[in-house]
Amino acid sequence: MAVLAFISIVVLGLAQGEPFNKLFNIGVSLAIGSIPDGLPAVVISILAMGTVAMANKNAIIKNLPAVETLGSTSAINSDKTGTLTMNQMTVRVISTFQHRYTVSGEGYSFEGKIQRTEGGPDEDLDHLLFPCALCIDTEIREGQVIGDPTEAALYVLAQKGGINVPEFRKNNPRIASIPFDSDYKFMATFHDHTESDGKKIVRAYVKGAPDIILSLSKYGLGAGGTEKTLNPEHREKILAENNRIAHEGLRVLAFARKDFDPASFNPGADLMPLMQDLTISSFVGEVDPPRAEAREAIAKAKNAGIRVRMITGDHAVTAEAIGRELGIEGRAITGAEFAAMSDEEAAEQVEDIGVIARVAPEHKVRLVQVLKKKGNIVAMTGDGVNDAPALKAADIGIAMGITGTDVAKGAARMILTDDNFATIIAAIEEGRKVYDNLQKFLRIQIANLFMFILAFLGSSVFAIAGTALFTPGQVLWIHMLVVAPIGAALGLDIASPGIMDRKPRKYDESLISKRMYVRLFFIGVIMAAATLIMFLIGENIYGSIEIGQTMGLVSLSLMNIFVALNLRFPYDTAFHISTFSNIRLVYSYLWVLIGTILITETRLFQTLFHTVGLTADQWVICIIPGLIILLTGEFFKTVIKSRSDMEIRG
Repeated sequence: MAVLAFISIVVLGLAQGEPFNKLFNIGVSLAIGSIPDGLPAVVISILAMGTVAMANKNAIIKNLPAVETLGSTSAINSDKTGTLTMNQMTVRVISTFQHRYTVSGEGYSFEGKIQRTEGGPDEDLDHLLFPCALCIDTEIREGQVIGDPTEAALYVLAQKGGINVPEFRKNNPRIASIPFDSDYKFMATFHDHTESDGKKIVRAYVKGAPDIILSLSKYGLGAGGTEKTLNPEHREKILAENNRIAHEGLRVLAFARKDFDPASFNPGADLMPLMQDLTISSFVGEVDPPRAEAREAIAKAKNAGIRVRMITGDHAVTAEAIGRELGIEGRAITGAEFAAMSDEEAAEQVEDIGVIARVAPEHKVRLVQVLKKKGNIVAMTGDGVNDAPALKAADIGIAMGITGTDVAKGAARMILTDDNFATIIAAIEEGRKVYDNLQKFLRIQIANLFMFILAFLGSSVFAIAGTALFTPGQVLWIHMLVVAPIGAALGLDIASPGIMDRKPRKYDESLISKRMYVRLFFIGVIMAAATLIMFLIGENIYGSIEIGQTMGLVSLSLMNIFVALNLRFPYDTAFHISTFSNIRLVYSYLWVLIGTILITETRLFQTLFHTVGLTADQWVICIIPGLIILLTGEFFKTVIKSRSDMEIRG
C-alpha cells in the first residue's frame, strides 16, 4: 500500500512540477511512517515477557511461539494423578471374602486404625498386609516417599496393621520379581516363606488391576486361609464389590498369591507363564484427593470454552466418579473401547467423552489426533517415557516438572514446575493476554499506517500541501516518539476485562479480523482528514504554512492518545476505571502530551522539528479531532453492544 501510494505521489508531484528530490524525501517519510519497522522487536519482547510471567506462575515455556499457541488452546487432555489430584494416596477401605474394613489416618503418617465394619469375628489380615509390605518397591523415610504414591499407601497400611516394613523385608527377602507394566497391569514378587507347620515354600504375592487379577485367578481365599475354586457366582460377587468401591471414587487394587515348591522353582526363568491359577485374596480402595484448585480451574476452563478431558489408568467406574467430583463433563470409556472405534465414530463421539480410563500410550496419541482433526488446539499432559509421543503430537505438550521423566520434558513445549492443573489454566490466561496485547499493539500501528498513506496521498491528490505536509523529522516524531511508546505500553498491557469469558480463537483466525481492518481504515481516514484540515486551517485562517504544519502535527499526536483509548478495549467503554489500570500506558500518554508541548513551545525543538508556537485557541482546535474519534468510537461500541444484547435475548 505504501509503495502504491508513493508511486501515485511521484506521478502527481511530477505532473505538478515538483522536483524529484522533494518527492524522494516524501517517499522516505512515507516509508518511515507506514512500515511498522519496530514490529519484530516488540513482538519478541511481548512474547519473552509473557514467558517470564508464566515462569513466575510455575509454567516454563521452552519456545516463544508456544506462548501464543497456548492462549488459543481449546482442549486439554490431563492425566489424573498428581495433576488433577494431590498424588498422596491413602487406603480408605479393605474388602475380603468375609469382611469389610475402614482405615483411618491421612497421607503418609503411620497414625491410624483398621476397623471392621462388616463380617463375623475378626480374621487374620496377614494375607493382605504381607503383600502390602513385600510386593512394592517404595520406601518411606522420615515422612518422605521414595517411589510410587500408590505403593506408599500400601506401605502405610502395613505399618498401621502392625508390620515393621523394613525389618519384615529383611526377614522375607525377595528372590525374584515381575515388575509392573502398563501392558499387563500387575506386579509380582517371589519370597522364601515358612508355613506355620514348618514347611518351606516360595510364595508369590501379586497386586494389580482387579479385573486383571481376577482373570488370572482360579481360586479365592476364604476364612482360615482355605482356598475355594471360583465359580461364576463368586466372580460376579467379586466384580460387584470392585464396582461398589470404585463408585465411591476410590482406586481399587486387588491382591493374590500363589505357592511354589522351592525345589522346582527357578528364579532366573521366565516367570510370566507362572501367573495363572492364582488365589485372589482381597481388595483395597485408595483415595487420591482432588486438588481444590483443580475444581476451580476446570470450572474456569469451561467458562473460557476449553474442554477438559481426564485420562487415567484407573478403572472406568473409579475414573467416572472422580471426574464428576472434579466437574468434568462427559461419559467415561476405557482406552480399549476408544481404540475399537473407527476414525469416523471417534470423531463423532469424542465430544461426549469426558474420561478415558485404563488408557495406554497409543490411546493418548489417538485422542490428540482426533481432536486436532476437529479443529482443536490441543494441550496434553504427561510425565512418563511412554507419554512422549502424545506430548509431541499435541499442539502444546505439557510435562510434569516434579514427577516427569527427562524424555517427557524433552518432548514437551511447556513444563509445570508444580505438577498442578491449575497452573495450566493460569498459563492459558497469560497466553490469551499476550495474544490480546499483540492485537492492541497492531491495531494502533495499522491505524497509523492507514493515516500516513491516506494523509500524504490526499495531500498530493487535492494539492493541499503537496510534499510539504510533514518533514521527515516530523514523521519520525510521530512514528518513533508517539506511536512507538503508546504501542509498546499496549503490548505490555494488563489482561483485558473478561479475557477468560471468551471462547478460544480458531486456529486459522487472523490476528486482525476483516471487520477490525475496516474499523482501523475508518479511523485512519478520520486521522488523515483531520490532519489535512488542520493544515488548511493554519494556512488559510492563520496565514502560515508553518502553523498549518504544526497544527497538523499536534493534532495527530493528540489523536493517537484518543485512538489508544478507543482501541485498547475495542468493545468496552473507555469511560471506566480500568482505563487507568496500566500505569505504563498512562505515562506514555503524559509523555506524548508533554513532548508535544516541548516540540512546539521550546526554541531548541522548534529548530529541530521545524515547528512554531501555537496559541491557546489553536491548541483547542487541535484537540477536537481526537475527541471526535473517541466519541465516535464510544457510539460504535454502544451499537455493537446493543446488537449483541438483542441477539442474546432473541
